[in-house]
Amino acid sequence: MLERKSLDKQLKTKKVDKRKGKTPWNKGMKGIHFSPDTEWKKGETPKGAVLFEKGQIPWNKGKDGPKGEESSRWKGGRTLHQKKYWLVFAQDHPYADNKGYVREHRLVMEKHLGRYLKKSELVHHINEDSTDNRIENLRLVTRSDHMKLHSNTLYEARWKTA
Repeated sequence: MLERKSLDKQLKTKKVDKRKGKTPWNKGMKGIHFSPDTEWKKGETPKGAVLFEKGQIPWNKGKDGPKGEESSRWKGGRTLHQKKYWLVFAQDHPYADNKGYVREHRLVMEKHLGRYLKKSELVHHINEDSTDNRIENLRLVTRSDHMKLHSNTLYEARWKTA
């Protein structure tokens, strides 16, 4: 029993392979490089490498390019997100995301009502096509009403038998 404890202590202090007769594949290969491209001495810069000194700041750090219509990549400010919802660039909108976009169906409903929507209000697509943002297809509902509208379809989809 005493031998076992001393062996465990040895294994914890020294890095010894517990399996007898097994040596690691890289034993004795310290300092050997397999590719001449990786062989460079301390203080030299390898071919094609870009190194930064400690504390040096990259040239583009904190420099945001032009936004909106001033950008060279401007495509009209309307984009389809995940093939589901149209997003419109409205940077000054109170509910714009971090890139300045708002879902188009919310903007259509706000224009129809003449006010911003509250956080508790949702816009429901009557025909369930989320890309169809005509005012005839939109209805203003609360979160609980919206869940009630979709609960039957969710229930049927979950328990539908083939």
